[in-house]
Amino acid sequence: MKPRLYIVLFIFMSLAGCAVERPFETDPAPPELRAVIRQDGPVSVAAAALGAQESTDALGVSLHDVGIQPIWLRIRNDDTASYWLFPIAIDHDYFIPSEVLRRVAGRHPPQELVTRVENNALPVLIPPKSVTSGMIFVRAEEGLKAVTVQLMTPGHRRDFPFVLLVPGLHRPPIPSQERIYPGQTLPDLDDAGLIDYVATLPCCTIGPEGQEADPINFVLVGSLELVRHALASRGWTLAEVVSGSASLKMAFAFLSGSRLPYGAVSDLRFLGRTQDIAYQKSRELVAERNHLRLWLTPVTWRGQAVWAAQISRDVGVKLSGRLWPPTTHEIDPALDEARFYLLQDLMTSQLAQRLSYTKGVGAAARTAPRRNAENDPYYTDGLRAIVMLKEKRSDTSTIELFGEHYPVSAQQLRNE
Repeated sequence: MKPRLYIVLFIFMSLAGCAVERPFETDPAPPELRAVIRQDGPVSVAAAALGAQESTDALGVSLHDVGIQPIWLRIRNDDTASYWLFPIAIDHDYFIPSEVLRRVAGRHPPQELVTRVENNALPVLIPPKSVTSGMIFVRAEEGLKAVTVQLMTPGHRRDFPFVLLVPGLHRPPIPSQERIYPGQTLPDLDDAGLIDYVATLPCCTIGPEGQEADPINFVLVGSLELVRHALASRGWTLAEVVSGSASLKMAFAFLSGSRLPYGAVSDLRFLGRTQDIAYQKSRELVAERNHLRLWLTPVTWRGQAVWAAQISRDVGVKLSGRLWPPTTHEIDPALDEARFYLLQDLMTSQLAQRLSYTKGVGAAARTAPRRNAENDPYYTDGLRAIVMLKEKRSDTSTIELFGEHYPVSAQQLRNE
């Protein structure tokens, strides 16, 4: 590393203590106690993703250090048929026990380790009237892990989709109606009421000094679990909450030019508070990523949670002009492209059920752009997308369009 980079890193480390620490969720219970359970007829699957320390405790070696993560499964098969587990549906780059051993201990692993890893590996044949438990070894991820457990028997397939919490990452507290709007009965809206509500939301988020920031250009409708599933299944990762350690990770990524899949997203305010949760989809460089901030709104649609969202694409890093953080991301000015990117991801996940658009942001021409809190220019048609999620996947062609306001690129589809 060049001397001037040492100086920059020293400045980052010195200023990291200035970062405002946000509350974060404490690590969950042990794997078997926090396991998520899915049932399909006579077959049920419980699943949990192990964090770095948990995998070390279970196997005696650090798998995360070599990029491997165990997924613990317990499969109860009360059917009269045997099932075949397909690990490739969980992760197309999964590891068999011998590969795990080679990575952590080389060509000649000690027999004790061989026995421990092989005994913990889940058999792929699930007999009838049985309970089978063990581990599948996959690529390591932090924050959230999206997996689908697929069980096959002649003439039938059962899919069990999961989004699993991974201990270790500083996650924000779980956003819920009870925590954010305690004691309130939230208005439950129909289609027309939802469109009107979304159209009357404030244009934009608020920056660190009270100035107008990035616009609210997307709305998601569905439970937190559905939102997690749709995003995580398309490679979106949970952003770490802002903290000194998160800032140092960003500094190292900034200096090395590497990607940072779980990097913290700067705080913006909306509905009187900073984002409830943030996701990102990193690209090759830390300077290039898609990021998404979400706020739980004080309304529901047919009993489903309604999330106001801000989506943009980062294309660079620049000095912020503030003591902390000293740098900030620069957004791509074609803001509607970021909105369309998220729409494509949700539709490709096959979990988008209905789609609409409404006014609310306010149009800004390319020749007369608006600016966010970091003085980045952006232009937009002024519309907000509304996507309602569903629990079971189905072909994208089944999505229902409703409402009257659509982008020019989609108006013909709406009229057909």
